[in-house]
Formats: sequence, C-alpha cells, structure tokens
Amino acid sequence: MRLTSVEIFFETVGVATPGEHHLLHFRAASDHGRSPTDRCPPTEVRCVASVDRPGLFHGVLRDPALGRHLSRAQERHLGSLSFPDRLPEVTRILLLCGYEVC
Repeated sequence: MRLTSVEIFFETVGVATPGEHHLLHFRAASDHGRSPTDRCPPTEVRCVASVDRPGLFHGVLRDPALGRHLSRAQERHLGSLSFPDRLPEVTRILLLCGYEVC
C-alpha cells in the first residue's frame, strides 16, 4: 500500500471567517535514505475555513515522502504535523488518507 494524500480537517473554538487560513507544517521522518542531520524542509499545508461550517478548516497534504510503501507487518513513522502557536484551541482533528494498493 502507498499513501497518496492526507486530507486534514480540524475544528477550533469560535467562529472563523470564511477563507481564513492557517499554515500547518509536515516534516517527513528521516528514515528515507538521509541522515537524521540532513532533514528535508517541512511541507506547508494551507488549511482554509469553510463557508458551510465556520470553525472547520480543511487542507490536503501531498508530500513525496508519503509515497513510500507501507506494510501490514510493520509500523512506520511517516513524519510529524505541526500546528501554529497562534491557532485557537483545536477541538477535533480528522485525517482522511488517500492510498493505492501496490
């Protein structure tokens, strides 16, 4: 199996203005042929507030590091997702993964 994308949905306390956005950062795990000191720069993920659901933000992560093959037989750390400090309290996070069977 190979991940192709991760859709990120998160809700915050309060009502956001439609079109308001926050930048998240995805940093791929360093186990893809590089040394731990030679890290790739983080991938920015722009998450935008919805017109239909104020307070719900949505963004899509498409990063080449996601495309590594995954196996049912082992766990794999793909990376970490960072939220900005100035973000209001996050009350819920949903991740939907797109994938291909190899």
